Amino acid sequence: MNRLLNTIDKISATQAEIRELEAAIEQFPDTKSLVLGLRSVERRHEELEAEFRELSHEQFLDVCRYRMFAQEGEQRFTVPALASALADFQSLFSNVYDAIKNGARQRSRTRPEIAAVSTFEFGYSFSGSVGFVLTLPNDRLLTNETDLDRTINTIFEMTKAQESDEILHFAKQLGAAPIRAMYRWVSDHVDSGLGADIGWLREHEVRAELVAQIPELRKVQRAINQTSDESIEEFNAIGELLGADVSTNTFHFKLEEGTDIRGRMELDINEQNTVALPRRYRARIKKVTTISYSTEEERAVYYLTAIVE
Repeated sequence: MNRLLNTIDKISATQAEIRELEAAIEQFPDTKSLVLGLRSVERRHEELEAEFRELSHEQFLDVCRYRMFAQEGEQRFTVPALASALADFQSLFSNVYDAIKNGARQRSRTRPEIAAVSTFEFGYSFSGSVGFVLTLPNDRLLTNETDLDRTINTIFEMTKAQESDEILHFAKQLGAAPIRAMYRWVSDHVDSGLGADIGWLREHEVRAELVAQIPELRKVQRAINQTSDESIEEFNAIGELLGADVSTNTFHFKLEEGTDIRGRMELDINEQNTVALPRRYRARIKKVTTISYSTEEERAVYYLTAIVE
């Protein structure tokens, strides 16, 4: 690890040299010694980056290069925009990893045992818009992908989705939480006007790569915003029928354990099918739950389908 940290320090030092030489060349553009010196330092920087990847590989670390770039003519990078994008990318990665390893996730809470194996460590930053080099321990399998490999590949596939049915496919596979995390991350980039260039590297091999422009990310954002899912649950309940309004077709039912349920009636209450209020009944109730994937909010609507003495 000391060798890796030492290499990171050398990379930072060469980056500082490059900035100084670039500033000097801007002031004295015809000075050949400055141009030659810049080329030499840039070569040393490339060699140090290669050394960093080699040392990372020796320590079973994969490397994630995450570059954010602005549209042409818009070179504003604010701290909140960069911080939000990085934090939400981490949340997205952990949520997708959890779903791949343990099954569909409905809530975006990263459990400690998941965070322990899916949280990136900062290596160093680099120029060329704004870039970050992150590392993550990963197994070395001879033939199969690891769960971490599947995670980054799944995220890159999700970023290509442009229609609601594609989003729904991932939602069925991964659950609501990863979709909501994807929406937050994509929205970070769209709102700040920053594209994403992400590479997943193992030593000198680029194992997965994504370059997403704002128009592409906006399509993903729109598709998630337009996607929802519906689930239906029917159950028998015992409780007190407190209200039934035939003009609005609504009901109010209080379960034995004290829960109040209000909703719509799907049965015909008339002179031949009367009920007394308030009175204890056994009821058949249908619960229709709609999940919005952009907000991760659930909306439940109850229907009274049958009542008996």
